Formats: sequence, structure tokens, C-alpha cells
Amino acid sequence: MKRKAIYIISALLLSACEGFLDEKPSKDIVVPSTLQDLKAMLDNTSTMNMTSGISVIGTDDIEIPADGLASLVSSTIEGNSYLWKKDVLEGSKFLDWNENYFAILTSNIVLDQLQGIQLTELNKGEWEVTYGSALFYRAYRYYDLMRLFSPQIDFDNKAEKLGVPLRLTSDITSMQDRASLQECYEQIKKDLLESITYLPDTPQTYLTRPSKWAAYGLLSRMSLQLGEYELALDYTQRCLAIGDELMDYSVLDSEAVFPIPQFNKEVIFHSVMIFYSYLSRPMTYIHPDLIALYGDGDLRFDVFFRPRMEEGKFNFKGNYTGTADGFSGIAVDEIHLIRAESLIRTGKVIQGMEVLNRFLETRWDKESYQPLLINDYNSALKKVIEERQKTLVYRGTRWDDLKRLNKEPELQQTITRNMDGEIYTLLPNSPRYAYPIPQQELDLNPIPQNIRGN
Repeated sequence: MKRKAIYIISALLLSACEGFLDEKPSKDIVVPSTLQDLKAMLDNTSTMNMTSGISVIGTDDIEIPADGLASLVSSTIEGNSYLWKKDVLEGSKFLDWNENYFAILTSNIVLDQLQGIQLTELNKGEWEVTYGSALFYRAYRYYDLMRLFSPQIDFDNKAEKLGVPLRLTSDITSMQDRASLQECYEQIKKDLLESITYLPDTPQTYLTRPSKWAAYGLLSRMSLQLGEYELALDYTQRCLAIGDELMDYSVLDSEAVFPIPQFNKEVIFHSVMIFYSYLSRPMTYIHPDLIALYGDGDLRFDVFFRPRMEEGKFNFKGNYTGTADGFSGIAVDEIHLIRAESLIRTGKVIQGMEVLNRFLETRWDKESYQPLLINDYNSALKKVIEERQKTLVYRGTRWDDLKRLNKEPELQQTITRNMDGEIYTLLPNSPRYAYPIPQQELDLNPIPQNIRGN
């Protein structure tokens, strides 16, 4: 049974390697048709539990010197992304596009094939979990595409600005134009809400599998990004009602190579970043402005950062994967921070600070921590945003935060790089916050390209 799933995945991978529609699977490939086959496709973590890896390099969290940039494996894409160049790809393939659409195609195959499997009392539970899982994976990967390849949504442009092509069937010959931002986010939300009907509260056996817990977590994340704070509050409440336990950082071994264990109690849904060499290179340093935000007694500092021989230089080691792989999944710490910000945003400043203080107590030395006594909106909002940056390092969320916060003049950030005396700048609301669609896709499906300015 499993072999059939491997056959179809291997065949479809040929198309993903060159471009989403580049090659067609052979007609003699056996398409998976049993629940076991379909479940095996979704359990392929190297396909389904992997998201964007380029999303950290353009942020203000890191700095890379010129010789470090030259040493990167994918020097074209990585170097151009670090400096926000107009032509990031220079004709190269872009895994962050291809791999997401391959996972979406896999989800669509499962959803389509399930329609041909008769629902019985014996298979009902397994059928429903498989169906709900495929919906979750499709939503999860479309959200990843949107954060990279579309501009930040606001109430004035959500129906006019372009998102990505919405492919909702397994017919890979079907050409789809780019849907609007509004259509894309509505589809993601629709898939997630429907998945909740079928998924278990917590993952079945493995944290790499979807659950209601994960669906509510992703809805929380998306609602915050869209500025829908009342919805974010509702979804965080539902998510944390299933599981809200935080690690006590004081019991972690900060001297370990990777102090945070994989599949720890905070992980709601496990996924990793597509590999880029900058994520683990010794010359990818944490920006000194970020380092300066951590005070004495903040346990995150020693858990997250490894000092280099060079004075004042640090590498990141605090992945929630327990390895050098970047964690891109959903975790309880993020949901607590979304809840704190959403409470503040909706005028419940004191309640928001209570949530933030309860969270920070698990991140500070018990003898050093002093509860934050902030009761005005602007100070509380800036503090919770700062704590997001300090907590969610190397998760990819800083790129998302920069995009959404740039819509608020008092929270905008201009980022600069000095590369051998040449200054590069990423301005607030720059069109370069949306990555270019790879040329291989445009050759096969002539959709509008993202305009990245001069």
C-alpha cells in the first residue's frame, strides 16, 4: 500500500523540482486510492512539514558580513534576499514557491481521492482525520505562500491586491490566475474551519500531524496578521483551552549545543524551514540591537545564543527542533504572545499585561523577574511587540511582523545594511516585502509578476 503512495509522490516530485507544472506524471503511475495510501502521503514529513526558509534573512534580527555572504551555498538567492535586491532569483528556481505548491498538490490529491472512498462505520474516524488533515496542510502552505509572495493586507486593498493562484483540485493542467488577497485569506480560513470539524483535539501520536489545536493556532496567527484582533482573541482562547503549558526555561541546560528539546511541551504543530545555509552558518550573527534587548536575568539569552570568538558576536542555537533545523511550526509561546497583543489592541491593556507577565515568568530567573506594571496602551503595545521579537527569533515571524507593523506609522521600521561601504535600505511598506514569483512558473502559467520597484 505504502509503495503506491511513494510512486505518485516520486512522480509528482519531478514536476515540483522544475516548476509546478513543468512535467506531468506518467499515465502508468498508480494513484493512491486507499485510506492507508492517502494517510501515508500526508505522513511524509519531508514534504508536508516544511515551510519557507528564506523568511529570516531579510529581517533586522541578523547581520552577515561580506565574506559570510559570499560563503553561502545558495549565494544568489540568499545574498540578494539579504540585501533586498530587485532581482532576487536571477533565473534560479525557488524552493519556497515550488515546495509549497507540491505540498498543496499532495493535499488536493488526497482530498480528491477521498471522494471515491465509501464512508462506512468502520472507516469513518480514519477518513475524517485524513480529510481534515489534508485541509489543514493546504491552508498551512497557502498561508506560507501569502506571507512571502503577497503584500501586507489592509482594509483598502484586500479585494484589489494580488495573492497567489488558488489551486483547489489535483488537476495540474488547470491554469489559475492570481486570486485577490481577500479570496486567498478567505480560502485559508474556510479550509481551517472545515478541518476543525474532522480533526482530533490534539495530534494523533505525532506532533507532525494536524489537530484542532494546530488549526486554532494558525487561525490565531493569521487573525493577528490581518488585524482582526477580536477573532485572534477567540482563536487563542480556543487553542489554549486545549493546551497552554509553557516550558520553564530555568530547567533547560543552556550550555547544551541545542538546549531546547524537539517535540517539547510547547509544540502544537511541528514543521521545519526549507534549508538555506545562512540559517546555520557561523558568520550569520544575531544583530547587536536585538542582543541589547535582553536584560540580566532573562534566561532566553543563554538558551538562544552561542557566543563567538569575535567580541560581541553571537549565533542562534535555540531552535524548537532540538537541531540546527529552523523551527517554523506553531507553539504555545507564540499563542500566548498573540493573546497578549490582541487583548491590548482591543483596549484590555491590564488583561494583556497579565498574560504577558505570566508568560515572562517562565523566561526569567525567578529572583530577577519583576512584573511589568504598564497600564497605557502605547507602552504596553510596544512592549509586547518587543517581547515577540525577543521570543520568536529564527521562527520567520519577524518578517510577518515587519510587514504588518509598517502599516502603523509609529511602529514602522527602516532597515539598513552596510556592505563594504555601500548602503542598502528596506523602507516601510516597500514592494520588496513581496518576493518575485519564479520565472519557471511564469513561463508555464503567465500570471502577473510582483513589481518590486526600481
